[in-house]
Amino acid sequence: MLAAKAAEALLFLAGLGAKMLAEVRYDWPMSSEPRPLELDEALLSVWKQALVDGKKGEVTYPVRSTPKRALAQVDFEFAGQQIRGLEQNPRTGSRWADLARQGAKVMQFLIGGRYIAAVCDGKVTHFGGWSKK
Repeated sequence: MLAAKAAEALLFLAGLGAKMLAEVRYDWPMSSEPRPLELDEALLSVWKQALVDGKKGEVTYPVRSTPKRALAQVDFEFAGQQIRGLEQNPRTGSRWADLARQGAKVMQFLIGGRYIAAVCDGKVTHFGGWSKK
């Protein structure tokens, strides 16, 4: 049951569009199941280890560099889902790139090639909206 609920939540996140439309709010029942707060903690831990201070917590993540731009890239698993964290390329035209050019530490997170969240200077933003198929 625990894994099924967590997988359902992450599949929901993976089904979201790549463009940020709104922040997502969750109504999770009180239980021992993984909640978005736990996902946020994992995202923040990856962001901190990859971009801020390389601090090693209870769980460490291997940080690689992308071949072309030498940006930080981290692949990890959360609740049975593969998540990729990518340092924001400051040479693009997005608002996240603007923040990176101004010195902010920005990492975006993907599941199955779809952007689910970004962490900018320690603040998690979830991307929302349903993709229409």
